[in-house]
Amino acid sequence: MRSSTLIFAFAASQAIAQSTVQSAPFNLVLSSSNKTLNGALLGACHEGAAIEGLCVDLGTPSPASYYNQYTFNTTAGATPVPNIGITGLLVRNHVAPGDL
Repeated sequence: MRSSTLIFAFAASQAIAQSTVQSAPFNLVLSSSNKTLNGALLGACHEGAAIEGLCVDLGTPSPASYYNQYTFNTTAGATPVPNIGITGLLVRNHVAPGDL
């Protein structure tokens, strides 16, 4: 019984791993009537102990900035939710500055 449980768990984990679809890296860019905010990037920022957030980067936008790269992870064959579309996870590509 135990070996069949382990085989099932392994097969299930492989099916889940193979069904994830990841988008190409992209940036979150604000579209605003406020000229200061229009075109600004949203980037990851440290807000507290083990707390990360999204902050407006008002500096010179650099799409290659490691903290501004995101991917959208979905499941292959996902059914769109009415009025929303495909659901998934917004994932920050965590790359340390020294790794660029």
